[in-house]
Parts: sequence; C-alpha cells; structure tokens
Amino acid sequence: MIEILSPSNTAIEMQRKLELYRNAGVREYWVVDPENKKIHAYHFSKDTISSDIYSDTGIMPVGLFPELKIPLEQVFAE
Repeated sequence: MIEILSPSNTAIEMQRKLELYRNAGVREYWVVDPENKKIHAYHFSKDTISSDIYSDTGIMPVGLFPELKIPLEQVFAE
C-alpha cells in the first residue's frame, strides 16, 4: 500500500489508516511525503510493526521483493 501525503492529512488520520491497513492484512505500507522528500515504510508481521525512513538521496528496498531497490532520487525528481 502506498499513500502520498497532502497538506490536509492529520497525524490522527494517518495513525488510523496504519491500524486499518495492518488489520486488513497489508504487509507493507509506504507513506510518501513529497514536501520533505521522504518515505516512511512500515513492515507488518504477525505480532510486530517495524519501520524505516528513506530520504530523497537514498535507495529504498522493497520488502515484498528483496531484489527490487528503488533509487529515490528519481522518485522525487522535479
């Protein structure tokens, strides 16, 4: 699941969505923050949530496809 933030998103709304996606069985949830050029990646397993934050100059691995790595410089290019 990938969500792109907008200025109208609230912290409460994003927490609610995080729980909804986790309870629905989503295994990976990315929150893209175009204003700050960051991606917050949440990884859900049966009993835990882990997360990583990637910046626009990093390379982001895709948890569901370990061989796939996304150069974020291209994602956030203007």
